[in-house]
Amino acid sequence: MAAMSMDVQVHALSGVLLCAVQVQGSQTVADLKGLIHESAQIKPAVQKLLLGRSVLRNTDCLSELFTQGAVNEVVLLQTDKWIEEVTQDWRRLRKASEAVRNDKDLVLAAIERSQGEAVKFAGDEVRADREVMLAAMKCNGSLYRYANPSLGLDMEFTLAVLRQPPCRHCPLPTWQWHTSPEMCSDKGFMLLMVARNGVALQHAARELRGDEEVVRAAMSEYPLAFQHASHALRSNRDFARYALTVGMGNFIHVADELKGDRRFILDCLPAYHGLPDGSPILSSILKHLPQNLHSDREVVFRALEAVPPCYREAELSRAAKDLQSHSELKEAAGVTPSRAVRMDAQMAQMPLPTDQPGPGSLLAEVRQALQYSTAEAQNKQLLWRTLVDKDPALLTMLGQEAAADRELVLAAVKKDGRMLAHASDDLLSDVGLVTAALEDDAAVYDLLPEATRCKAEIALLAFRRHRIKLPKALLSNRHLVVEAAAMQTNATDVEKRRLQKLPLAHLVAKFELA
Repeated sequence: MAAMSMDVQVHALSGVLLCAVQVQGSQTVADLKGLIHESAQIKPAVQKLLLGRSVLRNTDCLSELFTQGAVNEVVLLQTDKWIEEVTQDWRRLRKASEAVRNDKDLVLAAIERSQGEAVKFAGDEVRADREVMLAAMKCNGSLYRYANPSLGLDMEFTLAVLRQPPCRHCPLPTWQWHTSPEMCSDKGFMLLMVARNGVALQHAARELRGDEEVVRAAMSEYPLAFQHASHALRSNRDFARYALTVGMGNFIHVADELKGDRRFILDCLPAYHGLPDGSPILSSILKHLPQNLHSDREVVFRALEAVPPCYREAELSRAAKDLQSHSELKEAAGVTPSRAVRMDAQMAQMPLPTDQPGPGSLLAEVRQALQYSTAEAQNKQLLWRTLVDKDPALLTMLGQEAAADRELVLAAVKKDGRMLAHASDDLLSDVGLVTAALEDDAAVYDLLPEATRCKAEIALLAFRRHRIKLPKALLSNRHLVVEAAAMQTNATDVEKRRLQKLPLAHLVAKFELA
């Protein structure tokens, strides 16, 4: 079969004929630009070809654009010098105009030459293009963090992101995928999303929040995701038992009918054996049970076994009056004198940790001893600090006085930000302490009182480190909004001065600060 050849006339915008070339149907627009370069000495990099009102893409096939046997006319626009400069050095894209940085063909070529790095300097419009971002991610999967947030509504792109390893400062939590009913009801998508961020279960469609596979996947990343499961799952005896093995904090979210079921409490409530690292502590079981079970000796005994030792005496005080003096329950609560003497001796004889522990060795012994020690044995400042320096999770066992000790809590949150959950209410408003915790873990933000979230330094830190949007109360603060917008774009000093001249509403909308 003979090759299909077509005649093409190339005109300037003024109508002047620049050249006429013959092309083959199998060629592309990029090939046409090469022929124009040979005939008119205009470099392909500065050529923009218009067919009617459409701009031709380099990858477009000519057989789909032109007609054989007819005179095909295109208009050639010569773009500015920046196009040629960027073609020679992709780094020049950073200083180019917005129009140049949003030139899709140019950016794609720069991405190919820079192993994806050029996408960091691309314009907002082109970073909202799936093809451009996927091209960058082929070179470096973590470059999805530079995507325009509007791509969060593109399921194909977001799925590609979820298949990449998590990166630091991951923007996924700030994307608006959860406003798409299609994405929230797609099981494959939600399985990947909750495996990355268990809290995302709250946005899943109702039927998926009742799907055991999806909820288990969410709980494997975030144990307390159980709270977002459907009522049917939270009232399912077997699944509720599983949720309690994942994290005792889930007891709060078990359906009320199970909390009032004596058999469920006795069969499913596990005894306390220490907390997995960073797991939230549950200080009381009885507080969440109906009043009639407070006078049931077996239920009270099981509740005492289920809470950490430092809370058992307080837990016993919630039982019915006639049970508070029961010898077996007092023994379980750790208030029997003989037991106190025995455990004080155990603490006194224990060597303090001096080196990094081996897997499951010394710190396991320390935790076990703390579980059964008295308040007097626990309240030793030097011991506290030594233990927390070695294992911040031990803060959960040291009682209320330790939770109010700023220096001790600061040492713990510097190693594990989630330990802020075990600080006293007063310390949750301490800017220095919150800053140290927030630097380590985004989940800390959810623990903070509204007044603390609305402090400028906390809001900016949350935005810079974790892209958590600004509180509404701060959106009228021009300095804060400009700072956040500058962080979003890695703005230079000159660009920052330009941002200061823009209206607040424009900045908030453009950079999606709220």
